[in-house]
Amino acid sequence: MHQWNRPVDAANYNGWAPSNWMSHNHMRHPGSQGSQLDILIDQGKDDQFLSDGQLLPDNFTVCTEKKIPVVFRLQEGYDHSYYFIATFIADNIRHHAKYLKA
Repeated sequence: MHQWNRPVDAANYNGWAPSNWMSHNHMRHPGSQGSQLDILIDQGKDDQFLSDGQLLPDNFTVCTEKKIPVVFRLQEGYDHSYYFIATFIADNIRHHAKYLKA
């Protein structure tokens, strides 16, 4: 499993063993956690983690097979910095809020 898909200390994360928390990994089981939600992803085009292959946005193509809507916005001129997060956080909060209010 890629390091970005697991807790920092998997052995002690909420007392869970990896076999327990893996069932909550939506990349392994998209659409299996109840209500169908659409996914919003903002990604900085200049993100060093992306160019190094540490972020795997192409893995979300499995969502199209499962008929899960994904909006992937590759943001020109942004990296993995605070400014990237600060710029797009309001959109992402609104996205989550529409489901929390439903």
